[in-house]
Amino acid sequence: MTYSLRLFASLSCALLLLGGCGSSNNAFQVDPGDMASRFISTESEHDHHPDSLTAVRFIPKEQQLKVEIDPSYSALMRSWSAAPQNVGSGRSNLQYTYATFWSLDLVMGSLVANMGIQSLTKDRARQLIARQRKQYVQTLRIDLYLFGTTTVLSNASSFIRLETGDGSYRPARVEYGPLREAFVPGANTVLYRQHTYYFTREVKGQDLLQDTDGVELEIRPSASTAELRFQWTWPNPGPDGSAQRRPRDPVGYHASSNGRE
Repeated sequence: MTYSLRLFASLSCALLLLGGCGSSNNAFQVDPGDMASRFISTESEHDHHPDSLTAVRFIPKEQQLKVEIDPSYSALMRSWSAAPQNVGSGRSNLQYTYATFWSLDLVMGSLVANMGIQSLTKDRARQLIARQRKQYVQTLRIDLYLFGTTTVLSNASSFIRLETGDGSYRPARVEYGPLREAFVPGANTVLYRQHTYYFTREVKGQDLLQDTDGVELEIRPSASTAELRFQWTWPNPGPDGSAQRRPRDPVGYHASSNGRE
């Protein structure tokens, strides 16, 4: 059964600067202005379910964990981001807007980018991995990065709706970022905001990502703008359950592993 996630909301974007491993490693600095200037497809297509661990590898060493991300954290974030499709009437001048779906790879990669997991002891690193894994299986996260005018960003609607194949839901939690400026090559300085939406992943015993081949996100940034649709797709794992189990501890798994039991 395919589940569609439809979200109508006023959304804004904020700067996401991620520092890596206690240093100024540029590999873990993701600038929304830079992201917005790059090509991002209107359909983020993947050859694996988001619960699969395919790009991040944790390698146990004597005292710590070594982490490999293939090809890079910024490339991984870009691959799980989607540009909007204009699906409604109204002005659509939000050309730099994009949305990021947090897959297991991104969540585990953020341990390096945000928490410097490679500098921690092996036991402490495993504790952080277990905590992130628990949050991942309980909560679906999507970040919306909205670029536009002050009017659009300041007067956006607060209506939010999540639709699946059998119902509509409100986010369990919403985090709002401040109005910020970003430099976009070729466009100089533009305004943006980030809203982060957290949805309870299991509702009435049903996992929103179980037996799915993708999700869709729809927003209406303001009453004067068009509805925008974001889409992520992947192969349906099938009804036998073999590829639908929750992600297991990824430590020691290779990039080719799907991260499941």
